[in-house]
Amino acid sequence: MKSLWSEEEASGLSGLKQLVYQSRLVGADPSLVVWGGGNTSLKVIERDFRGRECRVLRVKGSGTDMKTIQREGFPGVLLDEVLPLLERTEIGDQEMVDYLNHCLVEPDAPRPSIETLLHAFLPHASVVHSHADAILSITNTQRPEALLSEAFGGRVVAVPYRRPGFLLSKEVAQAVERAPECRGVVLLNHGLITWGATPRDAYEGHIELVSR
Repeated sequence: MKSLWSEEEASGLSGLKQLVYQSRLVGADPSLVVWGGGNTSLKVIERDFRGRECRVLRVKGSGTDMKTIQREGFPGVLLDEVLPLLERTEIGDQEMVDYLNHCLVEPDAPRPSIETLLHAFLPHASVVHSHADAILSITNTQRPEALLSEAFGGRVVAVPYRRPGFLLSKEVAQAVERAPECRGVVLLNHGLITWGATPRDAYEGHIELVSR
């Protein structure tokens, strides 16, 4: 698998436009995601309705297709309102959805991805999550941990399968905190997560691990 990032195409793009560009590269490859699948995000500084600077997570809206996604497909979530949830021990799905609705920058924005907290709890600026066929071919087996170790060594950490939601998001954050040198997280029977300081870093790290 080759990186399709073109510096010529992306050089004049701002942060959010680079997020759109990155997401479309991922969404255009059916070996990474199918329609509506996967999600991407970028943490940025914006001004709220009162003109105050605030940290915002721009994350793919639920059910949006990354192949054709537009800027409007990334609702903004107030990061400082979301991060305290990491201290909680449990949150039900509906409570999580309702909480995130209160944290939206634009009240009429699309519903943020069910995996919004997964993106929020990671400290990195840009995050990419796909359901790459190559990763699933390793994890959907009887010995996924052994195969992952053989393929990646310590480059990735594995997190057992759990339905998307609060507990999975917290487990991913804890796994990365315990292994700060890792380059990505493999969700068993689910997919791959990578990150970086920029959308290009997160995308190219993703392509590198899938290629390996």
